[in-house]
Formats: sequence, C-alpha cells, structure tokens
Amino acid sequence: MHGSEPYCVICAIGDLNLDVVVLPRAPLVRDGDTPATIRLCAGGQAANVASWVSALGGRGRLVCARGTDAAAQIAGAELERRGVEVCGPVIDGAGGSTVYALNDLYATAKAENVVPLGLLTGAKLLREVPTDAAITYDMVEILTDSTLYHLRAMQDSGAAGAFGLTAQQEPPQVTRLAS
Repeated sequence: MHGSEPYCVICAIGDLNLDVVVLPRAPLVRDGDTPATIRLCAGGQAANVASWVSALGGRGRLVCARGTDAAAQIAGAELERRGVEVCGPVIDGAGGSTVYALNDLYATAKAENVVPLGLLTGAKLLREVPTDAAITYDMVEILTDSTLYHLRAMQDSGAAGAFGLTAQQEPPQVTRLAS
C-alpha cells in the first residue's frame, strides 16, 4: 500500500442497472394494492463487484456504457456514494437497463412457474419477454451446474426438509475447530 490508499484498482467491466426491489409487507392481492417497501439501488454483476471491492477497502472501478436518463443517474450516483469510480462511454438518452424483482412467497412463485432472479445468471433467453412480465421457466434455458440451481431443485422436490428438521426445530449448532 502507498500511504493509506490502496495502490491498485480492481476494474470490473460490464453492466450498470437500476434495480427496483419490491418487498411486500402482506400477501399479494391480484388487481389490488399491497403495501410494500420499494428500494432503488445500483445493480448489475460488474457494478456489484466494484461495490464489494470498495466496501472491503479497495479501489473499485466500473467501466460501462451508461445513459443520461434518470435511471442511469440514480444508479451511477449510488455507486459513486459507495466509493466506486464509474467510467466509460455516456450515451445520450436511455442506457443500461432497469431490473425489478418482486420478492414473492415460494408457493406463489412455484405455482406461477416463475424463475428466481438468481437462477437467471447465464441463462439463455428462448423468446421475447413482454414488458412487466414475470420470467417463467419456459422462457429461458437455465444453467444447471450451479449450487443455487441444485439448492432450488432440492427445495422443489421437497428434499429441503430431508435433514430431519421440522419448522419448529432449530438447526444443530456447528462447532468450529480452532486451526
């Protein structure tokens, strides 16, 4: 290190999105209003990497194309508040994308065939997704070699309860051995 500043920069190249996260405070009501907390935050894999670098005390830089629209300005300003240097070409008008995810109950998402957002990383889109539509399993080809995929498959098969725990029991305590 040079003084107290890190001397190298971790540079992530990729997307800057505006994530809109909706956290309902009650079960969703079709064609009705459901109270919810809504958060806007910077997202995109490269943006997340640069943010974590800064949060861990390093120098994070994001190289991305971004627009001059409100979504790009909100996402870029948040990254800069986190200490991330944002650079790359600025495109007049809309740039990047806005992603929103609705945190729904497992049973509802399963019944509607909705793909969890985390399983969409690396997925191949098989057909056009209409604006504001949920992404369902028949719209994408998902990578099946991730731990998250296998955990979800285990949950879907009902095997998540196969460890002998009931909903009322606490998981066993793990004892860490000193190294």
